[in-house]
Amino acid sequence: MARMWTDKQKEALNAKQGKYLVAAGAGSGKTAVLTQRIMELIKDKSLNISFENLLVLTFTNKAANEMLERTRELVLKDEDPDIRKLLPDVEMATITTYDSFFYSLVKQYHYELGLPKDVAILDETIGKVTKRRMLDQMLQEEFQKANEDPTAPFAKFAANYVRADEKAIVELVMKLDSVADLKPDRETFLRNYADEYYSDSFIQNNIDSYFSVIKDKLEYIKDPLIRGYGESSTAEKDEEFINSLPLDSLDSLVEYRKSLDKKFALPRTAPGLSDAVGPNKKLAGDALKEVGKLCLLTSSELKERYLNTKADALVLCDLTLRLGQQFEAFCREKAAFTFAGIATLARKAINENPIIRQAIHDRYTYIMVDEYQDTSDLQEDFLNAIGCK
Repeated sequence: MARMWTDKQKEALNAKQGKYLVAAGAGSGKTAVLTQRIMELIKDKSLNISFENLLVLTFTNKAANEMLERTRELVLKDEDPDIRKLLPDVEMATITTYDSFFYSLVKQYHYELGLPKDVAILDETIGKVTKRRMLDQMLQEEFQKANEDPTAPFAKFAANYVRADEKAIVELVMKLDSVADLKPDRETFLRNYADEYYSDSFIQNNIDSYFSVIKDKLEYIKDPLIRGYGESSTAEKDEEFINSLPLDSLDSLVEYRKSLDKKFALPRTAPGLSDAVGPNKKLAGDALKEVGKLCLLTSSELKERYLNTKADALVLCDLTLRLGQQFEAFCREKAAFTFAGIATLARKAINENPIIRQAIHDRYTYIMVDEYQDTSDLQEDFLNAIGCK
């Protein structure tokens, strides 16, 4: 019996031109829609495409194998005998993971990347251990320099983060290194980090978002007040207090909170009503205390504190940049790269070589991505490059 599709699913199945994002919850049939869409594209003779023209990317081998198997089943069970004859052609569709697809491109175009044809995947554990050793050596040299010149940027940076050992610095560098691996161009990201993340506009946007969080928390507090106490006078007084807070700006709220000092709390419950309103009153009161902790600094004070971290950020970016350069040199020497390195190489091949980019673009008429919300900036950049002439 044919599956019944919703109107929204039908829209996704029949879309032929442009970019489409299908948003749906777990268990809603996203994989079924994706595989059925493959069938709709193949069966539409006006499109004149074959399985070879389809690129379907996902994140796990399990998901890729499941989509491939479902596609085989749909072809085998199709009522059109001409479609059933296409069963062997299903294997020509590129239904795979990002990692596998990137690796296939690097192997195919190894000569353009200055690599041997037997370029390999470096074990992730070996990669992490090698990076850690490189970082330990780098930090040892930096600490030596800091001892010789206490005014050096790294000396001040280390003073802020080192306690018993350099573990805190190692964690910061490795975390930033992982973030940089997901960017289209990690070196550009690290070199421009301070300009982007310490600009006036970025800081102001974050302060605005911070204030929005505070206002959302206050709205949340109102909800249990009404649900918990009904129309009681206690509820009215508590809600009156919340509504009296100045919410035109963060600075107004902070100054008001400072003027109240320890009185930044809900009015006390009248004697005899504690049992009736107790649980939700406490819930709302505790939530308001948390809001109070967020209202200690004005926007200018927040900005000043944030800007005070800029020098440390520059040192951190420099360490991460040099670590990445050393690790890439190691990988090139061994002709073996982590999956993150392979992804960077694939992106480089596509972005820097128009012939390769055009070849990929010409082969794949339709590109579909499973679990698109998990796509990294690098993967997004790659998709845009091969999806547009």
